[in-house]
Amino acid sequence: MARPKKRKARKGKLAPRPRLTTPAPVDLSAHEEQLADLAARLLTDEAPEAQVLAAGLTELRELGAPVAAAALDHLAQKGGPQALPVLEAALSDKALVLGAARALARVADPEAARLLDGVAHEHPDKAVVKAARKSLFELRRAGIVWEAPVDETPREEWPLYKALASQIDDEGTRSVWIARRGMFGALRVANFILNETLGIKDCYGTDDLGQVDFDRLVEEGAKIEPAIIYAQVGLPHARRLIEKARALNKASGFQLPLEFYTWKDMLGEPQPDEEEQPRPAELAPDVVREHSEWLDKSKELLELPACKYWILDREDVEPYLHHYYRGRMREFEGETQGIVDLGAKQDQGITVRRAVREIFDEKRTARMQNRLDETALLLWLTGQQEEARWAAAAALALDEGTLPEKVPFLYELVQVSLDLQMAETMRDEVGEEELDHEEEPESAILLPGDEHSPRPTLTDEPPKSPGGVYLPK
Repeated sequence: MARPKKRKARKGKLAPRPRLTTPAPVDLSAHEEQLADLAARLLTDEAPEAQVLAAGLTELRELGAPVAAAALDHLAQKGGPQALPVLEAALSDKALVLGAARALARVADPEAARLLDGVAHEHPDKAVVKAARKSLFELRRAGIVWEAPVDETPREEWPLYKALASQIDDEGTRSVWIARRGMFGALRVANFILNETLGIKDCYGTDDLGQVDFDRLVEEGAKIEPAIIYAQVGLPHARRLIEKARALNKASGFQLPLEFYTWKDMLGEPQPDEEEQPRPAELAPDVVREHSEWLDKSKELLELPACKYWILDREDVEPYLHHYYRGRMREFEGETQGIVDLGAKQDQGITVRRAVREIFDEKRTARMQNRLDETALLLWLTGQQEEARWAAAAALALDEGTLPEKVPFLYELVQVSLDLQMAETMRDEVGEEELDHEEEPESAILLPGDEHSPRPTLTDEPPKSPGGVYLPK
């Protein structure tokens, strides 16, 4: 998905960018007695008194920066949550804050994540901020997450400009933009990249984007190939899509991007009187059921820009490609002889139906049903009402338990995927033959049987009888 262009840096000499380096191991063997004494005084069930904390921090500062940082790390490992009071106090000490930010990664407690979140957002030292973010990442990998309360002020200070949702691509991924009006006419925008199996894959944004630049960004997306088609949706609808994807992160185990916590306030808080805009009445189930022809037309969805890249991967159709290839070759051979091989057509149909039935298991069918349902709304909002009815009909059929192989859209999807893979196989074979016979001159002598063009064949295809019947191996 397209990202907003970054502003050009101002001319002039820039200060060197601080680098976050991993501290070298420090030998604490010479300080064992002192550390044991500090642990006895600071790592207690009840938070130590202010005087005890102040004395402990003074001792740590006197050890020097590297040793003090290693000592804080030691206390964090030894005390766990009991070390939180001393680490929180160390965050306010200029000489100890970097070591404390790193040591908090050792404390598997949401309170540690809360402290680090505050440092990551408010501390003026970039090196400390990076250390805090790295520690937050380590805690998140360990399953420790703290979420700051959502501030409702963005809804008042930044009125909504637009909420946009794109079509779903071949990998089940879509983009949701939320843009709010900021100060002096600029927009604060955030883009959430959602996947139908993983959840929220990425998140980014900017605090200062011109309205014209944002609109151009959306318009340019529709001009590239493959096109990114956006529909304007309500904020409740965008929020529902994002929260649904967020739940998938927990189910799939995919790491929620840390940037999500930076931009989630763009979602705002649902209001008591807030309702999601109802779906068009023309797409209601009762209306769709009355038009069986819409379901038949659903196979034409693959011709639309919003759906034409949904072609299945080769590994999905590989188990069925040989049988389908063989049936198609028989059909081509019959056409060259002016006959219709009904047996070949029947075999192809059997292969396609079996592929649909086995590829689209319960989980994949549910995902496709949801994809078609969302696509129906997107098509409607982008002025493609007739095509939206086709998508709604296919989604309703799957939702009501129609067998996947009896849904024309899925049948067409698998057949087109098989045709494309077959064509690719034929191109590969023709390319190899051209390489093998590159230097052989073409004979001008016609031999018996040359009046018909040769057809590609599989190397392991069984022999045929003179009547065209496959012989057993």
